[in-house]
Amino acid sequence: MILIPAGEFLFGPNKQPMTLPAYYIDRTPVTNAEYKVFVDATKADFPPHWRQGKPLPGIENHPVTQ
Repeated sequence: MILIPAGEFLFGPNKQPMTLPAYYIDRTPVTNAEYKVFVDATKADFPPHWRQGKPLPGIENHPVTQ
C-alpha cells in the first residue's frame, strides 16, 4: 500500500477545487482469481457480488472491488 498525501485537486469538467484527506491505495490490485485462492485457503468471507463462493464468469481477472 502507498500513502497518497492529503491535498487539493481540480475535479470535473468545471475544474472545481476539492480537498481530499490522506489515504492509502494498493500499489498492485488483487484480482478476483487471486482473492479466491486466499478465500479457499483461509475460509475468509468472499465478496457479496460473488455467487456460491466464486467470482462471476468474466471478472476473474478484474480487481476485487468490495
